Amino acid sequence: MHIRYDNEKLTGLLRDLSILTGISLSFLNVAYEPVCSFKRTDDFCSAYQTQNGEDYCRHSDRTLLDKCRISGQLEYHFCHAGLYDAAMPVIKSGITVGYLLMGRLRAPTSPTCPQFSGSLTELYDQVPFLNDMQLASLRGLLSNILFSNAIEIEYNELAEEISEYICTHLTDELSVSALCEKFFVSRNSLYKCFRNYYNLTVNDYIVRVRLDRAKKLLTETNETVNRICETVGIQNEPYFCRLFKKSTGLSPTAYRRKLYMSSFPQL
Repeated sequence: MHIRYDNEKLTGLLRDLSILTGISLSFLNVAYEPVCSFKRTDDFCSAYQTQNGEDYCRHSDRTLLDKCRISGQLEYHFCHAGLYDAAMPVIKSGITVGYLLMGRLRAPTSPTCPQFSGSLTELYDQVPFLNDMQLASLRGLLSNILFSNAIEIEYNELAEEISEYICTHLTDELSVSALCEKFFVSRNSLYKCFRNYYNLTVNDYIVRVRLDRAKKLLTETNETVNRICETVGIQNEPYFCRLFKKSTGLSPTAYRRKLYMSSFPQL
């Protein structure tokens, strides 16, 4: 399966929605890679990031996206700066084709927020606000039909067949040579297939599938990290941990702890 995004249409859609609502919007593909965005310039975030850096913001977005991916539905949370952010999956023909990040809102309720200096407090009060009814209406507007002409799914029988095989044989040898032999294709054909339909190398695709499975096991089971390594077909635990941290910015243990803590309501 290959997902084709019409960047011009998506950018126009996000721009119009952002102008209408006053909030920042970003569309990401299924690998959390930015496709397009329309971010409102607000003095509060600019000042806060100047003081604290952008790493907290990126980590907050990643945590929210992971919650959204796991639940398959709209998720909200308060970011580290006390702003209200949301993420929702964009679904077409029953398939998740990306994620929409919506944020930089003052919360409908008042959570316990960091203590700001006087200037930041004034800037926080200028951040856009939507009440619960407005947020619900926005969610209704962001239905599949809104993206119908901007995202297309292209299918390739060979790519789908190999992908299904990889997902169900993670503990097997999944080298390029083994896959070529299994599906009677040349190396060049296999490389081209994955480059065209997944925009990844074969090995990078296999790593992504293994790490996605590991994330699911970390959040839905109590299996040890070592056991999860074996289940997803990576026998070397230190190597697995390096791959995982490179992908998520967290160790497997920290990722599990973070998702566990984020499942509790913030007060």
